[in-house]
Amino acid sequence: MTQPVYTEITASISELKKNPMAVVNAGEGFPIAVLNRNKPAFYCVPADVYEAILERLNDHELTRLVESRRAEPAQLKGSRNRKESAKVGSGLRVNSENREWDFVVVN
Repeated sequence: MTQPVYTEITASISELKKNPMAVVNAGEGFPIAVLNRNKPAFYCVPADVYEAILERLNDHELTRLVESRRAEPAQLKGSRNRKESAKVGSGLRVNSENREWDFVVVN
């Protein structure tokens, strides 16, 4: 059964064992598929590319969270424990006892 390879450059496990940095450098900043018996075992990704991937995933997750919260009705002025909350800027309250963020609409 064939398996797709999502990179232009491949290297064998043996090549990677022999000289890992030569394999990484061969990718010239792009991911490399490391093959075991001619099938992709894993992808070798430069650190900056990996960090960018994580950043994009985090952005995507935050976007999904914002979109889901937009669908929720806005919470009205005030909180359950008014005495424990202190106003910090417009529309934001911090529960000083539990150190929890409570985002509310404040007029």
